[in-house]
Amino acid sequence: MLKTLIKKQFQSFFASLMRGKRGSKSKGKGTLILFAVLMIYLVAFFGWIIYSMMSELCMPLNLLGLDWLYFTYASIMATVLAVIGSVFMAQSQLFEAKDNELMTSLPIPPKYILLCRIIPLYFQNLFFEALVLIPAFAVFYVNVGAEALHIVCWLFLLFLLPLLSLGLTCILGWLTALISSRTRNKNIFTIVFSLIFFAVYFYLYSQIGNILQNLISVSYDISGKIKAYLNLFYQIGTSCTGNIVSLLIVALIILVFFTAVYAVLSRSYIRITTSKRGAAKRKYREKVLKVSSAERALLRKERMCFTGNAIYMLNCGLGTLLLIAGAVFGIIYNEVLSELNLFMPDIVPPAICLIICFICSMNCVSAPSVSLEGKNLWIIQSLPVSGWQILKGKLFLHFLVTAPAAFICSVVFIILLNTTPIMTVFMLVIPQIFLFFCGEIGLCINLKKPDFGWDSVAIAVKHSMSVVLSLLIGMGIPSIFCVVYIFVASVLSIEVYILICLAFILALGALFFIWLKKRGAEIIEFL
Repeated sequence: MLKTLIKKQFQSFFASLMRGKRGSKSKGKGTLILFAVLMIYLVAFFGWIIYSMMSELCMPLNLLGLDWLYFTYASIMATVLAVIGSVFMAQSQLFEAKDNELMTSLPIPPKYILLCRIIPLYFQNLFFEALVLIPAFAVFYVNVGAEALHIVCWLFLLFLLPLLSLGLTCILGWLTALISSRTRNKNIFTIVFSLIFFAVYFYLYSQIGNILQNLISVSYDISGKIKAYLNLFYQIGTSCTGNIVSLLIVALIILVFFTAVYAVLSRSYIRITTSKRGAAKRKYREKVLKVSSAERALLRKERMCFTGNAIYMLNCGLGTLLLIAGAVFGIIYNEVLSELNLFMPDIVPPAICLIICFICSMNCVSAPSVSLEGKNLWIIQSLPVSGWQILKGKLFLHFLVTAPAAFICSVVFIILLNTTPIMTVFMLVIPQIFLFFCGEIGLCINLKKPDFGWDSVAIAVKHSMSVVLSLLIGMGIPSIFCVVYIFVASVLSIEVYILICLAFILALGALFFIWLKKRGAEIIEFL
């Protein structure tokens, strides 16, 4: 039974990568290869960042005789990253999964249900931990060296530490689900928490050089405080230097901690997942029923689906926040921007326009919109509306979410750069055309590769191949335009080249539009 449950959980987790239309078989190796290439690129990029950071810490701490502190820093960083990266997945997968009521109604022990959901989370925590620990171990091996005992301890801790972050993730996921369930609009809590995290992340990333220098300069003070208040991480750091006693202590503490968390959750899992808490009920107020057109009703449905789910908003609408942040950034650093524009007046405005398009491509509201219909797809298919009207609602929502922020960002930089009339038109028009083009791409791909078997919205949004492909294509096109211009700059002026690129986007967008109106409308009606 447990083996079957675990197999079912992993199949559900990777369903969006394997399935096409409802009930269809695997799409073959091409999808997996594309996803693997993307993951290898992201892992290599992030691993290079961690390797560079840990290289700044390794030798100074080694010369101070604080090798254990180096590994303590790495373990704390890995644990924090794993907890933050998995907490919302734990909330949706453990406590708010779509099939919780069905699973708990079956004659299956709750501990088995919990265990089959926790195992994929363990591998997710292992992935985040490995992103930090493997580069950290590699830095130490290259710069200081390591004996066989060190490597054995490293491998043991690599698979042991995820249990610590997994236990913390389960606790925080439960608390997050509890708080959000008692909040009238639970999305506010999730969005505010995520925005705070992004703000802290970007601030720390911008100050990483100063932070590393400070960590080295006050190493002796920090080491004393870690020994006194974070003794577990002191033992972890010591065990990485080959101390077997510390390794056994760490293993005992982590295993006892995780076992206690699992035991408490398994004994109360049915009560946690089936109890319906909530905020104070709203009082009924009689209102006049307003009649609207079919198009407006469908758009309102799409808007409520988008604003009603924080995971959907954050993952597919982050570009809107970045556009607003970019406008604020431009205002704050106006002097630097003006100096750059003074020395490169022909390059800076087109570059800003390209960056705005690049950020617009990060919004993929339409990419999972068909998949999010899920098992309720039959409802919109049974309505007296055409397939094209349904697709228009999804496409127009993508435009509404992205276009206002892109327009504001464009206007701010037009004023700051004092652009020429033709460049002003380019900066106003091109981002709007490009973001609409990105919406078409996402919708076309999702129509061809929908996934209706998801257990949580996070799987449909985060692990959807339509989202991945739309992001790759949307970000790849501006990058390709930029690279091509390097080779044709001596032949074409920047204005002529922009017009050529714009004509290409318009022609391609027109083809996608025609396909959506004819073939796409037929697909959505008969999925």
